[in-house]
Amino acid sequence: MPPNPCPRTTDELHHHVRARISQGRLPRAVPDVEMRVRAATGASCCVCDCPIDEYVEQELSDPRTHESLRFHTVCLFVWQVESVRLP
Repeated sequence: MPPNPCPRTTDELHHHVRARISQGRLPRAVPDVEMRVRAATGASCCVCDCPIDEYVEQELSDPRTHESLRFHTVCLFVWQVESVRLP
């Protein structure tokens, strides 16, 4: 069985976010999007693809598709930082 790729390093998370934004797989952060915080459900994080199975998950609707995007807290932070940083 291959090793679990989780958790990723912060540098890897930044790389994943930049790539997914440029590929259109993640939107740029939007300041007025409604964010929901709830107990972790085990859903996959849209940044690192790892299950969100500890503590809480952050969820928002993609403003382009209205599909749910779920994040680990650190992955959400990295997405917000990279969304502002990218040209």
